[in-house]
Amino acid sequence: MKITNLLLGSAAGLAVTSLTAISGAQAADLPVKARVAAQYVKICSLYGKRFYYIPGTDTCVRLGGYVRADYHYNARGGGTPAYEGANGRQTLTDTSPYATRHRAIIIVDARSQSAYGTVRSLIQMGFSNENQQGSSSPSIYFARAFIQFAGFTFGRGVSPYTTYNCGAECRYHTGQFSSSNAAGGTNLAIYTAQFGGGLEGNVWIEEQRRNPVGEFTGAGFTGVPAIGGKFTDTKTTEQYPDFGLNLTLRQAWGELGASVIGHNASAGYYGATTTTGHPDEKLGWAAEVGGKIKLPWLGSPQDYFGIAVGYGEGATKYSGGNNLANANLFGSGNQLAFGYVPDGLYVPGGGVQLTTAWNINTAVEHWWLPNLHTSLYYAMSNVSYNSAVKNSFWFCGGVAGGSNGRFIASNCDPDWSAWEVGSRTQWEPVPNLELGLDVFYTHVNTAFAGTANILAATGARPAGIYDVNDQGIVSTTFRVRKTF
Repeated sequence: MKITNLLLGSAAGLAVTSLTAISGAQAADLPVKARVAAQYVKICSLYGKRFYYIPGTDTCVRLGGYVRADYHYNARGGGTPAYEGANGRQTLTDTSPYATRHRAIIIVDARSQSAYGTVRSLIQMGFSNENQQGSSSPSIYFARAFIQFAGFTFGRGVSPYTTYNCGAECRYHTGQFSSSNAAGGTNLAIYTAQFGGGLEGNVWIEEQRRNPVGEFTGAGFTGVPAIGGKFTDTKTTEQYPDFGLNLTLRQAWGELGASVIGHNASAGYYGATTTTGHPDEKLGWAAEVGGKIKLPWLGSPQDYFGIAVGYGEGATKYSGGNNLANANLFGSGNQLAFGYVPDGLYVPGGGVQLTTAWNINTAVEHWWLPNLHTSLYYAMSNVSYNSAVKNSFWFCGGVAGGSNGRFIASNCDPDWSAWEVGSRTQWEPVPNLELGLDVFYTHVNTAFAGTANILAATGARPAGIYDVNDQGIVSTTFRVRKTF
């Protein structure tokens, strides 16, 4: 009995000792694991919400992005309304009214402190798949990839030129008449100065935004592109970048801005070699003013009104619209509206005549509920040519009613314009999930109003006599987007 009690006591003591050892080992392990986990998810509050320290560094990083699905009618996969290219022909074999685009975006924003202030690097990488006419176009791209340091920004980002852009905050489709390049970004270098009181200034350079500088060739001023096509670009190579300056004032009531930019609109050689000579150098330019005013008296602090107005010569990607295209919108029967948008035009031995363009973009948005809001927007671009181009009938073979190899127009006036009006309503049923519908009308006020004998078929549209007058089209975009 004593032996039994001794064995049981020894076993109990061994069990207690073992449990104590195990508990001690676990207790010793827990603080180490907790420290690693706490270090890994340590919140960084220096730069706002959702920033975390990268373990072992003083760099803070934020991860984000979205997944988006767009469904278009009477617009291409990117949302361009069907007023240009094959879509503008409105035929069963050229045009697909239905199109889709799906995107996935990942954003990595890393920041740290230095003797020069915040050092920031940002990457926005996207995967996109457009589908139209049964053709899928997947792509991987970078819309943002820049470094910010001591007031400088280097890399791919948004041009400071645009003073107000309706953009994604008021519509879903690709804006044709705005100067903004926010969707895809551009390669640039910026210096930003803060003057205090909400006043900020930027000086910058960016890659050229090119529309063609076209040459009329031959005795009959040939060289005009086909209906809806572009002039052959005889512009010089990128001798220097576009360069700009702007000022922006930001206050509690909203913001106002003004920008100006220079753009090389010079042509290359009259012929194929240096011996043929070339036109004198031409500097195009554009300027824009605009801003955004908050309208809390409409019922929500998020309500606002925005407007931007631009004008320029020889820089139509800025003053006409970054996405403004050569129009060719066919209507029923033999109806047609068309126009061209080059940066400049010239004839052999002559100088470049710069194309004038202006635009206006405006929008108002009202929030009905914290998760339901509607915008109304209007935009317009106007393209015109000087007397050297129009009075010499360059577009009509040098004489009124003449042939340029593409068409014979009864009215040789190439000035044209286009506008759109629309409304977008968006609902967020749960946080970070958006569903919305954008409905808009695009109208082309044609050049060459009257009749035109089109000398060659355009897709499935045959050659022949067309009634050239204004045309319009209604388009829609339905969107679902989940951000994270």
